[in-house]
Amino acid sequence: MGSSKTRNTLLAAACGIVFGIFSLWFVQFAWQQIQEHDARPRRASLKSQLMRRKSAAMDEALQAIIRGNLAKVNAAAVKMKRSAGNIDGFLSTPVYDEHGEEFHRAIDDLLAASGENDRDASRDAILRLEKSCIECHYLINQPAFETSER
Repeated sequence: MGSSKTRNTLLAAACGIVFGIFSLWFVQFAWQQIQEHDARPRRASLKSQLMRRKSAAMDEALQAIIRGNLAKVNAAAVKMKRSAGNIDGFLSTPVYDEHGEEFHRAIDDLLAASGENDRDASRDAILRLEKSCIECHYLINQPAFETSER
């Protein structure tokens, strides 16, 4: 019986050591992966996240303008301008730069018009803003074969 108990104790100790070594390896591996991800975050997902915020603010502004609530239009325009400022560094392409200028002019006009409670100017600015978004995304999202033909 004594040798069986010693053998079981040694087996349990060996299993504990193996489990401990595996646990330490796993923690180090996980820590390394986290550090690598922090050092090189995926820009595409960040860009998409920022673009979704900008798009959500555009939706808010459109819903508010339809309801005639220029205070909410202005608040949404502020969100859109902030999101656009954050995303500009990620989208340095000729298409974005060209349409980005029109976007920024339209957003500034929308901020001014909605801040002054000018319904007509707000409507015109938001239509220009929406058009600049559609034009840019239309060009950016063209299939590769269409882009190469131009």
